[in-house]
Amino acid sequence: MGALDPIAGISLERYADLAAKMKDCGGDLEVCARIAGENGVDRATWQAAMDGWNKRMSDPATAGQVALAYMPLYQAALARTGMAASASFQDYCGMSAMLNHPRYGLDVMYRHYGIEVQAWSQISMYWVDRLTKDLALAKEFGSVTGQLRTMLDAGQVPQPGLGDKPQTSGAAIAAAAQAVSELPPVAVGENCFVLWNDGNRYPGKVSRAEGGKCLVSFPGGRQEWVPYEYVKSS
Repeated sequence: MGALDPIAGISLERYADLAAKMKDCGGDLEVCARIAGENGVDRATWQAAMDGWNKRMSDPATAGQVALAYMPLYQAALARTGMAASASFQDYCGMSAMLNHPRYGLDVMYRHYGIEVQAWSQISMYWVDRLTKDLALAKEFGSVTGQLRTMLDAGQVPQPGLGDKPQTSGAAIAAAAQAVSELPPVAVGENCFVLWNDGNRYPGKVSRAEGGKCLVSFPGGRQEWVPYEYVKSS
């Protein structure tokens, strides 16, 4: 039997369609079985199909092939029901820049944009497909994400919801620049240097960060609130 052959008469495409309809079940098998029944699949058939496809997706011998085929089918099914996750071009650029940045990463990006792994898979697959078919848009993507990474280096993050249509890189960055929130230049608990008004750099450690200032603990126990712009990574 091939990795993509139907199970209990349920093809992978049909399984993806049913799974999309069960998106909000929260893992409740009774609700899933009811939805399957409402879509013409009896409980026993659904159970066999669910067990079989889950097994193939967890079996190292078939997982890669099945998952690669399943995700676009599942995304298409979500789109048909109006439930597919989406993101604007600017937001996708921001997500990509943040997840590839050493200071932020995937988990921080998920929290910042209020998404989870499934939504990211849908968003990423949509835009990767667009970018591979549109070389001009792909070039724009490279330019925008590069500039956003520079912003992230400076401790600024683009806010979600920057628009629905691709813009020129200048317009995209202008929109991002108007809606950024500054993060501490050094994470709480990390060592830093403070640029003091005497022109010297003094070592310390960031104890707190809020309101555009860091509470820096200096050797000897002295603490001072210092504006972000004067606190640098050591």
